[in-house]
Amino acid sequence: MRSYQLLIDGEFCDAIGGRTFGVVCPATNEILGQVASATPEDVDRAVKAAARAFVDPAWRYMGPMHRVGLLKRVGNLVLTHLEELAHLEALDTGNPIRDVKQFYIPGAAGCFEFFAPLAHHLIGDQIPISPQYLDYTTYEPLGVVAIIVPWNDPLEIACARLATALAAGNTCILKPSPLAPLTCMRLGGIFLEAGFPPGVVNIIAGSDDQVGTALINHPKVQMISFTGSVTTGRTILEAAAKTIKRVCLEMGGKSPNIVFPDADLSRAVPGAAQAIYLMSGQNCVAGSRLFVHEAIYDEFVSRLIEESSRYRVGDPLDPETMMGPLISPNQLNKVKQYVASAQAEGANLVLGGTAPSAPKLQHGNYFLPTIFTEVRPSMRIAQEEIFGPVLCIFKFSSVEEVVRMANTTEYGLGAGIWTQDLKLAHQLAKDLQAGTVYVNTYNEFYSQAPFGGYKQSGLGYEYGLDALKQYAQRKNVLIRLD
Repeated sequence: MRSYQLLIDGEFCDAIGGRTFGVVCPATNEILGQVASATPEDVDRAVKAAARAFVDPAWRYMGPMHRVGLLKRVGNLVLTHLEELAHLEALDTGNPIRDVKQFYIPGAAGCFEFFAPLAHHLIGDQIPISPQYLDYTTYEPLGVVAIIVPWNDPLEIACARLATALAAGNTCILKPSPLAPLTCMRLGGIFLEAGFPPGVVNIIAGSDDQVGTALINHPKVQMISFTGSVTTGRTILEAAAKTIKRVCLEMGGKSPNIVFPDADLSRAVPGAAQAIYLMSGQNCVAGSRLFVHEAIYDEFVSRLIEESSRYRVGDPLDPETMMGPLISPNQLNKVKQYVASAQAEGANLVLGGTAPSAPKLQHGNYFLPTIFTEVRPSMRIAQEEIFGPVLCIFKFSSVEEVVRMANTTEYGLGAGIWTQDLKLAHQLAKDLQAGTVYVNTYNEFYSQAPFGGYKQSGLGYEYGLDALKQYAQRKNVLIRLD
């Protein structure tokens, strides 16, 4: 068991009052480590340190080349410590270590690799007014940015937000979820090893109620980047309005995944399974509503049940594990309640619906891949985000029908289309109310491409050049020459 301190103003320190909290492994519900539990006073210390660092010439007037070098060094160090970080993240989140090693840790490093050179790309314009005037625009950093990340993919999400904010020249306060903070806390040592000036990156952990609230209400915080639930996102938006903070919100989803008769089933069947079971369904863009054309419905459902039955649920440190535990006993109970609700409303349970029976898994928060058919759009499992490995399957007969059903949700984060007809794919990509539309693939994320949502799924974008400009203030300069 290891203890983790806060990182404030370039130094590791205990929380004021010395309080800590235990971090629980979802695979065993045993304590993994102790983390310093920040207080509102610690939040104030961290924000003031970031505010000082923002105006300090060591960071404020650092040339883009130097900043690029620092950011790239962080990415390289993340890869250097890949084995350590992967082991820690698998234990902390329950995500299978094979996925963590193959996707999440390299993805975290890739964020710094991509955004580092973009420090050169915040380039303004010269605007023609008249011969008597010179008018041009510049981009400037906002100031102190608060970054609040969730527990399902903490390191990669934290690195994406930090790389973007830092490339734009801001200083940051990172707050991980108390359910899975360990890789984010370890990231503090990597930033120090990379040579960042004191106060540019601060990392604090603690309760969402106290620490999160103090952070979003602090008058020196200029922007809040939040990834998490809709309920919390709304609270942040309301609080930010009081001081007119800039806000970027990436929240929930109830994503439709649509399969047409001409789809390549050898790819669509495992694709539909991966769309819902990645991260045990604890994925904001999870393809939790599957729409299958009536012409292939029976065959597809049969093959999907067979595919899902092969998913190996188990210890996240086992390289053969395909699906690990849910994050907490509370999340496990929530999923069980949704399953009971679906059965009470008349949905047909065709697979799973329970925890696995293996004795070695009884102490963890495990739940089997679960599939419901005969689901009505009005049912809770069809409308609400479950955040678990629970799939609802619908039958459709026409394009118009499936578009209407797919868009009947308050969310709009992702959507999937499986077809060989590219004309149809383009038409649906236009009609579906989703920020990201996958065609013949699912659950792929790249730093180069913007990621954001429609409706209740969020505001703004992460990744890509669009995200970088969100972390900067555009200024117009008008000079009279005559």
